[in-house]
Amino acid sequence: MAPDDSARLPVVAWLIGFAVLAATRVTLRAIFPEAPWYVLTAAAVAVFAGVLLVAREVRKRRR
Repeated sequence: MAPDDSARLPVVAWLIGFAVLAATRVTLRAIFPEAPWYVLTAAAVAVFAGVLLVAREVRKRRR
C-alpha cells in the first residue's frame, strides 16, 4: 500500500469512535459491575479499534 493510498479519517470519525468507546465502557460497567477496570477498558478499546477500522474501510470503498 502506497503512503498516499491510505485513507485518513476525518475528525468526525474520531469523535464518533470516542463516543462509541465511552458508551461501550459505560455499558460494560453496567453489565459486569464486578469486572476490573482494565478488562472493561481493554474491551472498550477493542470495540473502538473495530469502529475505526470499519470507518476506514467504508471510506476507502467510497473512493
